Amino acid sequence: GRLVAGGAFTASGDGATLLKRVAVFDEKADAWQPLGDGLEDLPAGYGTWVIGQLCVHEGELYATGRFRRSGGTTLNGIARFDEASNAWRPLGSGIAGMSNGNVGTALASFDGMLWMSGWFFSVDGVSAPWMARWDGDSWSAAPPGPTRHCLRLRVLGDRLFGVGPFPFTIGGVQYDLAVFEDGAWQ
Repeated sequence: GRLVAGGAFTASGDGATLLKRVAVFDEKADAWQPLGDGLEDLPAGYGTWVIGQLCVHEGELYATGRFRRSGGTTLNGIARFDEASNAWRPLGSGIAGMSNGNVGTALASFDGMLWMSGWFFSVDGVSAPWMARWDGDSWSAAPPGPTRHCLRLRVLGDRLFGVGPFPFTIGGVQYDLAVFEDGAWQ
């Protein structure tokens, strides 16, 4: 495994290496190195917060957050790092409405799919308020559950946990934590 970090940084601590908000630690050089062309092109007026979360799914690195590009490639808030080409690749057309503040905040590898939550209403043209799933080829809406976005998604055993900034409403009851198990949110 490799140590990868994402954040608001644009260069190494000494300023010598341009990193563009995502980097990998090179143990031999004892230094942070760029990961592809980085993640950039933040929508204006939304501060420096860029990376919502990094996640390994099916052996590949994914990122979500408030970024729109890597080099000349349009990503729109969700991307997969392609080791062979050392480049970030899009997952369809990404999150709709990036210029309006829509953003991915959380990722998790669960039940053979990549789950993404965030402040969005559609991904790659698929209506998916707050949460969507990637099966390796296309996006689909996640089963109904949290009525707000999750700040983090975590997997424990055969359960997916979602934690949000506001209470979730599931079945008319409000919760600060939601659990997906046996095909439904609890």
